[in-house]
Amino acid sequence: MAFDVRTAPMTSDFTAPGSDAMKAALARLDARVPLGASDVEKALQAATAALAAAQGGRPKAVVYIGDGMSRANYLTLDKVNELVGTLVSNRIPVSACLVGARVDKQLMGTLAAETGGMLNETSQTLSPQQAGANLASAVHGAVLWPRPVTWPGGFTVLGNRTPPLRTDRDTVVVGTYPGTGQFTIQMNADGPAGPQNLSWTVNATPSRESNNYLARLVELARNNQGLGLPLVGSASLAEAAREVEAGMVGMTRLAAQALSSGDLQGAERMARSVLRQDPGNVQAQNIVDAVARRRAEGGGAPPAGAAPIPRPRRQRQDRAI
Repeated sequence: MAFDVRTAPMTSDFTAPGSDAMKAALARLDARVPLGASDVEKALQAATAALAAAQGGRPKAVVYIGDGMSRANYLTLDKVNELVGTLVSNRIPVSACLVGARVDKQLMGTLAAETGGMLNETSQTLSPQQAGANLASAVHGAVLWPRPVTWPGGFTVLGNRTPPLRTDRDTVVVGTYPGTGQFTIQMNADGPAGPQNLSWTVNATPSRESNNYLARLVELARNNQGLGLPLVGSASLAEAAREVEAGMVGMTRLAAQALSSGDLQGAERMARSVLRQDPGNVQAQNIVDAVARRRAEGGGAPPAGAAPIPRPRRQRQDRAI
């Protein structure tokens, strides 16, 4: 299928790769003019309807190739949640390959993460040929569909549903757990071989400064119903860590500039924002201390309602999972 504001089938039915019908479909696709604006929601709804009408009990999958932007129909969180619910209830994982100068990795990454798919992005290190091979592999990868999960006491898992599991990548679940020591997670899931009972015994790891970015992910998950985080395995989690770290570095730099220009209120606000995510950030703490000294020297007082920032501790009790 090809789509912009409407979805147009390129074949009359499902067909084998390399067949005459597929060659004719590719010729029709090449003849289309890419006009830009597209409706991702309608396209995925059309794909879901086609798969629902297909005969046989074989596993289903959707492969998306494009920039991931839905300019003709902006997808709100409610729309994404409804779309994900439809895909999951029909057991349809969405795998995507993002191409173009500008791509919406957040939308397509969220769809892939929440439906048990994979995400690729063509770049200097990933050729179109390799991306195609990755998509073909993703279609054949085993997906396990969890039934309602009972988490151990003390867990707060953010999101409306547990994401599907894959055998070829990690599954990321965001939430908090204040406990320590060993705990067990049990789950029942439906897979290609039928129902399976899954169990993990895990040790809660100590807090690390390198994991400060998790506080920001938990905050985003709380604000977005657990949606909107394109966490498709460990690689995307590491990328999220880099983006959060870059954001805190930029915020600290702006706070320092505000301090230099005499904007004490702005400097303190930005520095405190950094410290809420990274209590051990020395530069941000220095800015807060410098603001306090300047106010003391000038006889000023902190803004009303400003809470003091505690000195960082080496171990924090809350942990993110």
